[in-house]
Amino acid sequence: MLDFHLRAAVARSLSVASDDEWIPAYRVIDMAQAKAASRPFDVLTAIMEQARCGFITAKAVLAQAKAFANSPWLWEEREWSIPGWFWIDFTISSSDISLTKTQLLAQGVGPDGESIISLQGLHFHKKTLKAVPELAGSHNTKDASAKGRPPKYNWEAANSAVWGQIFRGDLKPKMLLEVEHALREYFATVDEEPSEAVIRDHANIVYQELMRE
Repeated sequence: MLDFHLRAAVARSLSVASDDEWIPAYRVIDMAQAKAASRPFDVLTAIMEQARCGFITAKAVLAQAKAFANSPWLWEEREWSIPGWFWIDFTISSSDISLTKTQLLAQGVGPDGESIISLQGLHFHKKTLKAVPELAGSHNTKDASAKGRPPKYNWEAANSAVWGQIFRGDLKPKMLLEVEHALREYFATVDEEPSEAVIRDHANIVYQELMRE
């Protein structure tokens, strides 16, 4: 059985949140604002219009549904591939939608009747965002802009922190994921967020060196 402290890291590694082909909704909105000074809801409206036509592919890390505001959840699903009926039946009226940085809450009538659906960790597939004119040129980036230098991270400090944990005996990695988790934790302390693929590449260098006889 997987050690308890690794379960979250493994779950994230299998999640849409760690896949570079997908981008979180809040980052899409931030990029569109920076590019065209668009209001967040205007950008989301444009995305939803294309999604209703079947041109946008989206997933939620966690989807939940309930009959009304104070009722218990009727169902929940992780890594939910958002179906077309959600965009058609739950996003027509802006008054039925609540948007925050971490959650999209919408009310409508789906296959199981009227309900409220909560989407947390909403992600869009980058390639399908080409259908949204408001995002032209923005979705090709992994970070803030489509052009310019990629962000620089202090890998020397991050690697030193990880090797320090190994030297002190605080970290005894038996799996590559444990090194990835340690790097991710370091960058969280300095409020930086390299992509999962970049973290994995650097973690692999440390892990392969550690495994040498």
